[in-house]
Amino acid sequence: MKKRIIYLMILFMIFTSITGCSGSAQKASDAPADTEDVETSPVGTETLVAYFALSDGSDSSADSSTIESDAVNTSLEKDADLFKISPIDKYPDDPDERYELALEQIENEDYPELDNDIKDLDKYGTIYLIFPTWQGDLPPVICTFLSNESYSGYTIIANITGDGADTCLEHMRDLCPEAEISLP
Repeated sequence: MKKRIIYLMILFMIFTSITGCSGSAQKASDAPADTEDVETSPVGTETLVAYFALSDGSDSSADSSTIESDAVNTSLEKDADLFKISPIDKYPDDPDERYELALEQIENEDYPELDNDIKDLDKYGTIYLIFPTWQGDLPPVICTFLSNESYSGYTIIANITGDGADTCLEHMRDLCPEAEISLP
């Protein structure tokens, strides 16, 4: 009796493996023969929330803690990774000095270097970008962030705090012409 059960089990396993192979072979034949013609998206499917706010909360155009809070909340809502954009050289504490430096950086397109990079950018397809306006335009550090990478094929959703959202969107589209850029 034991031999008969073992024999039946072996037959069952052989039968299921044969039918399983024929099913996968059929599916493989449905696939395109030339995979070079198949276009793949250069961007991933995950979501990133990137934000810029002065660490000391002295940003006069928007409350930095609100920006940080919005970034964290968006990250939780969208099940997204969180990334803080920071320049290597911190901006001056004095608002007048910061204004002059930012104005000079914008006019000369001499954007500050970032002290951090996004790891595995290609795994993301959507980026929520949260930042305040500076003098009605992008903060220079945001210009750096957008200029450092090719965002071709990405969707960038800009959550802009302060006056000048239209100017910011136009500037962002100039820096990333192949990205889809919009407001939330």
